[in-house]
Amino acid sequence: MKNSEIDAQELSDLIGLVYDSALEKNQWQSLITRVTEMFPGFFGWTSSFHNEYWLGMYTADGFNDLLLERWDAERTDEDRVFTEMPDELNDMRRVQRTRQKPVLGGILKSRDVFSDDELHSFNFYQQKMKPMGIGHWVGLAFAVSGPRYATIAFAEIDAMPVEKDYEGIYRLLELLSQHVVRAMRISRALHLAKQSAEAFQGFLDVMALPLVVCDADGIVQFGNKAGQRMIARGGVLKVRKGGGIALRHSYETKWLYRCFRDLEAEKQPTGLRLEDDAGPISLCVAPFHPRMTDQLQADRDIFENRTLFAIFAGTQGETAVNPGLLQDVFALTKREAEVSSHIVTGKTPAEIAKLTGRAEKTIRNQVQAVLEKVGVKSTGALSEALAVFRIVGAMYDPDDPILFTPNEGSSDRRLH
Repeated sequence: MKNSEIDAQELSDLIGLVYDSALEKNQWQSLITRVTEMFPGFFGWTSSFHNEYWLGMYTADGFNDLLLERWDAERTDEDRVFTEMPDELNDMRRVQRTRQKPVLGGILKSRDVFSDDELHSFNFYQQKMKPMGIGHWVGLAFAVSGPRYATIAFAEIDAMPVEKDYEGIYRLLELLSQHVVRAMRISRALHLAKQSAEAFQGFLDVMALPLVVCDADGIVQFGNKAGQRMIARGGVLKVRKGGGIALRHSYETKWLYRCFRDLEAEKQPTGLRLEDDAGPISLCVAPFHPRMTDQLQADRDIFENRTLFAIFAGTQGETAVNPGLLQDVFALTKREAEVSSHIVTGKTPAEIAKLTGRAEKTIRNQVQAVLEKVGVKSTGALSEALAVFRIVGAMYDPDDPILFTPNEGSSDRRLH
């Protein structure tokens, strides 16, 4: 089959299949089956890796054990290897990684990396691929986390005497790539959110605290509604061009990623106190340990043994609640959030009107709008409701030396 024969309707159907297939028990089963029907002479599967070492292999029929995930106890965490496949059989992947490293959504064509003669000379080809009757392949990286990644791949079945449209399957994967990556993220977020909802009985979206969960590379995996609004607002937390989470300033971002590294070793929550235009915000960063479900076999390989991190945003002590947080949590307007922040400090509508230069009637109307959005009936009840933001301050000891404020131009932690 030639890629040029795929019409708009068929491509639309394939894109829909991508999103359905990401949610299947045997993930990507329908997609792999459909693509191999469209392109005779190809064998489809998904694989997961740690650098050049195989973790697992999955076919459209379900999960097939290729290797047991056993670590060499003699090596450090950074140097661990998988011992189930002799190291001499990793020769092909070792060379491949020096020539083309996996990139999320990237597509690798083995013919761009190896000549026929070079491919056939590898131990892995001679002992694994040749007995299976497969040769050159095209692969799409749909999950990447540090040294671990997972791919959907389609290899030519050398024994099948049919013309194989290698370039056509490559062009199809190019068209589907962004949808496969997006579908994978949606699927992962749904599974993580489902587990969190089960564990906390719906607490995450009900609680008035923005929450974002990301991996050690800062890639956002999911967030509750307030956390998503916080990122969209682009205040304290934002997503930078490369896809990783970032704080407002580069030196703050460096501290956050240092937190991630420290937490992988210490496993204890830590805190950061930051300043934005509207006032201070306290963040609590804690390890997040979901159990990746069997429905996401490749994700278990990529993420289950890596720590994810939950970032909560709130305030500490008697500090006024940052108006931006009020916008994120309760979907208030900027002025409604400003009024709420003043109410928490005990100011009356008349005092707020004088302070802001607005009419007292306008302030009272905004207070009423806030009460309705927050779901309370009085300013006293509003103050009590907003006290939940101080949960973040209670998540760690404010006198703990781990708590710090990033200080521009300094390599030291400034303690509180």
